[in-house]
Amino acid sequence: MGVGALAVALALVSAGSVQAAPIVTVQHGVTYSLQATTAVVGPGSDNIASPCPGDIYPLSGGFFNGGGHNEVFMTANIPVDSAVINPAFDGWSASWRGNPAMAYALQTLAICDEKKPKYRQRVISVKSHTRKSVTVRCTSRQHVYGGGIGSPSLVPGAILASSYPIDSRKDRDRKPDDGWRLSADNENPSGKLSLTAIAICGKAKPAYVSKESKIFTVGHGTQDAECPAGKPAVIGGGQKLSGGYGDTVLSISFAPMPDYDSWVATADRFSANRQTIRTFAVCVGGALE
Repeated sequence: MGVGALAVALALVSAGSVQAAPIVTVQHGVTYSLQATTAVVGPGSDNIASPCPGDIYPLSGGFFNGGGHNEVFMTANIPVDSAVINPAFDGWSASWRGNPAMAYALQTLAICDEKKPKYRQRVISVKSHTRKSVTVRCTSRQHVYGGGIGSPSLVPGAILASSYPIDSRKDRDRKPDDGWRLSADNENPSGKLSLTAIAICGKAKPAYVSKESKIFTVGHGTQDAECPAGKPAVIGGGQKLSGGYGDTVLSISFAPMPDYDSWVATADRFSANRQTIRTFAVCVGGALE
């Protein structure tokens, strides 16, 4: 399935929910479109999409929820297309799985710009009860802005783990600007799961910052990474989680409003072994050139 077909399918999944208009903010020339709602989550899966306003394009996006440990998990976080005619990415969609039937605050964030980036993709197959990782690389002379992974439908079993920028070590620098690495668990006992991984790339040169913390007990662990003073606008972010299948999974990956100058990630730890969470922020000084 191509990128356009995947995006259309995801957009159609989102079309069934009625939502208020997104909150659109422009900071340092970058556009942030926040779709917020309060919904009863679980048991089961659903998603929420946030559009980029006008004729601009998604650079990355994220998801926030008000749940606690073992309550809400991310199952997809990916750019979407809202139009069947002349398909092009024009928003961001996040899918989740909830356990208890409770009302939570839910938010999907699309980070957008007038400069159209390149969308690189790979399709992976994840075996039942395993974790699979994939790296999607940018072409030479391009730098990664963000990335995402998901399925064209709310396929049961997918749980997101790591999603972060990487250094290929094939160029002279040691900046994590060459691609995006993504990991997901397949908890479906009945078979394989097909997921599409995307890296979003362009010619602008962001700053990449990261921060790591340890998760010592079973439960929630949160870490943020702040943009530097010279490049205060976050255009992407992610997290690298240690451990294997079922050890630590992703609950929140998001740029908090109103400043949009950092990235926050929250992981749920289920293993008794000590785990780490490293959060990344991809930052620029203004609109992309």
